[in-house]
Amino acid sequence: MKPGSTVSVRHRMTIGNALAFFLLGSGMIFLPAHAPELLVANDLSQLSRSALWLNFMGWVNGGLGGFYLAKNAVVPRILRLLEWRPAHTRELITAQILRPAIEIYGEIESGENLREERLA
Repeated sequence: MKPGSTVSVRHRMTIGNALAFFLLGSGMIFLPAHAPELLVANDLSQLSRSALWLNFMGWVNGGLGGFYLAKNAVVPRILRLLEWRPAHTRELITAQILRPAIEIYGEIESGENLREERLA
């Protein structure tokens, strides 16, 4: 690398990184509730500054991870699911769907014609 040159590195949040952020944030949020002996509370409140900081940073990390998980993994899959349409061909429409209806209608018509002939 030459002196004075700049390197442009574009970092992108991957699904794995977003999942790690989400899980780390969730762990940070639930740690004070499930292991209070690790974070000693002061006399005035039930939570210490460390517990409050862990909760805050847990929400920040979990929120970032959840946002990128939704953006990169969940929303594209939902959109792909909503855009899906079954494949249909001209032969399928005319041959397999309409033919049974035409046959049933033909049987009904032939039965009515037979009744009219018998009455006459």
